Parts: sequence; C-alpha cells; structure tokens
Amino acid sequence: MAERMYVASIQFDKPIDEDQLTSRAINQAKFERAWVSYAKNTYGVVVTDEEVDEWIEKGPDATVLPSQKRLAEAKGISVYELNHNLYRDQFIKWVL
Repeated sequence: MAERMYVASIQFDKPIDEDQLTSRAINQAKFERAWVSYAKNTYGVVVTDEEVDEWIEKGPDATVLPSQKRLAEAKGISVYELNHNLYRDQFIKWVL
C-alpha cells in the first residue's frame, strides 16, 4: 500500500513525507480490510481466488499498460506477478 502511494506521489509531483506516507498506508490498508470484512459479514458476499484470477486475466492481464510493465521490471517480477500478487488486494475489492 505504501509503495503504491509513493509511486502516486511521484507521478503527481507531490512532496513525500515518509511518516505521513506510512500512516496513510496503514490507515488505507485497515480500511480495505474492513471493507472486505463488511461485505462478508453484512451481506455474505465473498469472492473466490478463481473469480479474482479470472477477473484479472480478463482485465489487467489482457491489456498491459507501459506503466505496469515498467513497474514489474523495476521490481524484478513479471506483469502477471504484479497483477496477481502485488495488486491482488485491490482487485479483490473491485471484484466484490
């Protein structure tokens, strides 16, 4: 989460305060987990790993953006790993 926020700060040419970035990332991660938990506990809505993988394959895997490719290369991973591992938590929420 912090890494994504760091990259967004650079993309939008915003100053980076590491303490603020860490705090925001922690709060955002808590929100994301609470959102998924709320969907499960309140509405009984859950998604399977297969549903998430299928969504990723039809979306982010289907059209690889130059920014995805550069980030994956910089991290020394494949775009597949980027989408299915690094961004998985974000995509779970989107599938919900």
